[in-house]
Amino acid sequence: MKHASAITIQNLDSLISEIRLFPGLKEKKPGTFYFKSQAFLHFHEHGEQLFADIKMNGDWVRYEVSHSGFYRPLLDAVQVALAPDSK
Repeated sequence: MKHASAITIQNLDSLISEIRLFPGLKEKKPGTFYFKSQAFLHFHEHGEQLFADIKMNGDWVRYEVSHSGFYRPLLDAVQVALAPDSK
């Protein structure tokens, strides 16, 4: 599974735009986010399937994001991972 290409990242613009709204995240390059200088979220592609990996409690958790119907669980996970009591 490879990291998402620039074209794939562009196609995920609506999702990535929502992720950019979370305070404290720094986008080091398009689609690659850090929190407190630690890798936090990035995207992969495998054939037609798209995935986001998010760091939760020290472990990488994968979410499918192949279409907009899959976005909400990832956005909810970002919110949980960034909550003050989850650190």
